[in-house]
Amino acid sequence: MRVGFDITPHNANRMTGAGRVVAGYARTFSSMADGPELVLIGFRENFHGLEDLDPARVDRRIIRRASTLGPAAGEVGRWRGVRSLSTRRGFEIFHANLEMVVPAKRIPVVYHLYDLVRMDPEAKRRDRSLRAKVRTQLRYGLADRADAIVTISRASREDISRRLGIDPDRIRVIHPGIEDRFFDVRPAQVDLVLRRYGLDAGYALFVGQLGRQKNESLLLSAWEKVSGELGAARVVIAGDSSTAEPGFGLKAKRVDAKLLGRVADEDLPALISGAGALILTSTNEGFGLPVAEALAAGTPVIVGDRGALPEVAGDAGVIVPADDADSLSRALLEVLSDHARSRELREKARARGRMFRWDRAAGQMLDLYSEVVSRKRSGK
Repeated sequence: MRVGFDITPHNANRMTGAGRVVAGYARTFSSMADGPELVLIGFRENFHGLEDLDPARVDRRIIRRASTLGPAAGEVGRWRGVRSLSTRRGFEIFHANLEMVVPAKRIPVVYHLYDLVRMDPEAKRRDRSLRAKVRTQLRYGLADRADAIVTISRASREDISRRLGIDPDRIRVIHPGIEDRFFDVRPAQVDLVLRRYGLDAGYALFVGQLGRQKNESLLLSAWEKVSGELGAARVVIAGDSSTAEPGFGLKAKRVDAKLLGRVADEDLPALISGAGALILTSTNEGFGLPVAEALAAGTPVIVGDRGALPEVAGDAGVIVPADDADSLSRALLEVLSDHARSRELREKARARGRMFRWDRAAGQMLDLYSEVVSRKRSGK
């Protein structure tokens, strides 16, 4: 099967959760003995970091921005490139990622819609640019034109169905996988990375793009209440703080948080493995990739009760109200100071993490491709 696969969310220099998911599917498909013939479509920078893909199995096609159209240049260039390539390269199916694209009419489309975060009032308030409006329309306004929609959690499926009015039977849930490097982190690698960042093991860790729905200030408020009871443990924030909530910098300084900024992607497994707990209390989360990565590494997780976070953590995590600093404070004490509880959570985390494997996710995606193509050919 020849699959046109949109990789525009991938950028090795500014990696996001969506970019990691795109790379995971591309790498797994290209390594499968019975995998599809991939035609990767993206701008030049989207291919950096994917040089290891088997050239016999992967066709790379670079598209260009419509340079005269300002903020909409990327989106228009993407549409033009996909529509042209879908005819010339003979796709049997096209996989659109993050933003919807409609290729030639006869080609079925699987649209990977991660969540509805851009519809949240806070997201709209933070970014009122024309580009944001165009991307929001492409992401949500055209979703119903896809032959099938894939999302990353049951929580996202319910949200998409309810808010966009799409029949839930048209929405397939496929949990993304976690890279093998998170499942087997060597102690020497952890020691090396922790020395590089000036850390001692056992810290409370936040990983992600700050701001929007991430609710990172709740962690700082909770830490302020209990830091005196946790000895030398520190709270560590890994992510670009330029997008953080107002007042974040002052709060971080007050609790002596270690702000690492955007960390190298290759350091993440060791950084997560060295933590006493990973904390994510987002007010809305379509999946929460750092939580699944922590589970794979055997690191205890404390998550909020919103979106997909309870679904991902399951019984391997401590779940707290996403608006309650006192509850989070108690959870931090429970996980970081009770060694028996920490060991129990680590064992549960490793077992839970095995659910999120790329071979499983890719197999489910290929099954969906086959269903959609068959349905399209039969006219259903």
